[in-house]
Amino acid sequence: MKNRNRRDFLADVGKGMLIASVGPALAADLGISSGFAYEEPKRLLFGDREPLVALMQQTSADKLCRSSSKS
Repeated sequence: MKNRNRRDFLADVGKGMLIASVGPALAADLGISSGFAYEEPKRLLFGDREPLVALMQQTSADKLCRSSSKS
């Protein structure tokens, strides 16, 4: 590992800050920063566990979280 001095470290920090600040602005200018949140979400598939997932989705959260032990 190379011995680094304070000047090298601060130079790297400055480069990182420059890249971080220019990166999003440049991406917005190029039109490539559009978020994927605008797209229709794709349905997740659970294979052979589909019936279980469907049952859990149809069951209320209160029933799913209830303790099975009765006092």
